[in-house]
Amino acid sequence: MTPTSLTDLVTNPPSDRGTAVFLDHVPFGERVIVHGELPYLDAPATASYYGQAQGMLKSDATVVDFGALYGAALASNPDLVAAMGARSRTGYALRTMLADDTPATAAGRILTATSHTSRVPFLLRMPSPLIWLAWAAESTGNADFSSITGDHAESAAMYVADWLRRFVDAPVTGLLLDGRRSGAYTELPPEDITAYQPVINVAEHIGWSVMLQTENGVEVAGKDVRGATIEPGYWLGSGTVPEADFLVTQISAEAEPETVLERLEAL
Repeated sequence: MTPTSLTDLVTNPPSDRGTAVFLDHVPFGERVIVHGELPYLDAPATASYYGQAQGMLKSDATVVDFGALYGAALASNPDLVAAMGARSRTGYALRTMLADDTPATAAGRILTATSHTSRVPFLLRMPSPLIWLAWAAESTGNADFSSITGDHAESAAMYVADWLRRFVDAPVTGLLLDGRRSGAYTELPPEDITAYQPVINVAEHIGWSVMLQTENGVEVAGKDVRGATIEPGYWLGSGTVPEADFLVTQISAEAEPETVLERLEAL
């Protein structure tokens, strides 16, 4: 598979839709295709899932959720969780998690295996560096985010930037940083894509785009295009499609296949 730029995807969607749509279909696919949790640590099985889902839904990119993958990795690796919690310094948990070879190797294997089952390039979806920093700390039992300041966004971005170099050879188009907030995460400092310059620098060097998804839409670093989010209710039969250069969405686990296909046809 040859990497494709975000500009090319937006201008000429592989699905031939009028607007490119990047589908995170895993919650829906786990119920309809997998009939259980996606086995992120089993690369062939995960690649097979993405191939089936792509054939059914025709996303304009293969959206691989590295946040969910790392969640699965931590659930099976208590030693790593313990190492992440060995020090209380803000950011230590994220730095330790991203430096560990085991989940990073699993992620690389998924990209390699899935590149043989999908004909569209990858978007790597993950929490924004600031949210990932808080999530990593929470994974060790530390749910007090009061010490996290705006300055930590750049240090978290440095950890993520170093980690991204592991995937330099993958057919990736871009990174989708999810900065949307809920629960205790609303206490974190506001998102600012300029704070993630270390990630942007590495991505641009490799040839990837960086997108930041917030409640206000999807901003693309250094590009004059903007995306929007299709809300989950759309896949349940209600709601409208916002106007944007491209669309990002997650298909609800509760959605029915017939409704999903009808709503896809309407895009």
